[in-house]
Amino acid sequence: MKYSTAGAVGAVVAVAILAAIGANRLNSIEHRLVGLEQHLDQHQPLQHNNDVADAGVAMHGPADAPVVIVEFSDFDCPYCQQLQPTLERIRQHYGPQVRSVFRQFPLVSLHPNAWKAAEASLCADEQNKFLAMHAAMFDAQGSLDVASLQTMARRLGLDGVAFDHCLEVDRYHATVQADIDAGLAAGVDGTPTLFINGIPVVGLVPFEDIQDVIKKALYAAH
Repeated sequence: MKYSTAGAVGAVVAVAILAAIGANRLNSIEHRLVGLEQHLDQHQPLQHNNDVADAGVAMHGPADAPVVIVEFSDFDCPYCQQLQPTLERIRQHYGPQVRSVFRQFPLVSLHPNAWKAAEASLCADEQNKFLAMHAAMFDAQGSLDVASLQTMARRLGLDGVAFDHCLEVDRYHATVQADIDAGLAAGVDGTPTLFINGIPVVGLVPFEDIQDVIKKALYAAH
């Protein structure tokens, strides 16, 4: 499962079609549903992409690790939050064999506070608190308005004045946009999306599926 803008549009289309159902319009509705199904069937899955740069925040692992996991994520996305324990298990299991990089992909049409949360994580990174802020924001989904982020930063021991100023001047607006642009260029249309040595893994997937891709990546690296 993943959050995507395409999914939101699909839901709106489905609701509109269902609302139009009437005894005299069933044939028309059926025709529209067939067309929608054909459109969805034409959607192409993400392809292997070696050009996905690990330009985000390094969360774990050495720069020369044989496997690099680039995660495009949204702090207010529930599927992203649910994937975090699996990713932590991957990091613990593979240690220095894996480098883990976080890139921002806030879906603001679904999660209005996600963009500012993305900026907040980078403001926290200025004070070497990215990991703490990352965990705290995922734990506080649904309460990521600016005031809550400011309170959270102080609770985590950040310099509150510096953090507030960072958010107020949108210091990392361009950085967040650059991550989104990189994700879109790689074909990302929802979260969470991982690239493991360029191999896409989309949605809320189990540990074993990610491990299978890592095993193949390690084999190829050697």
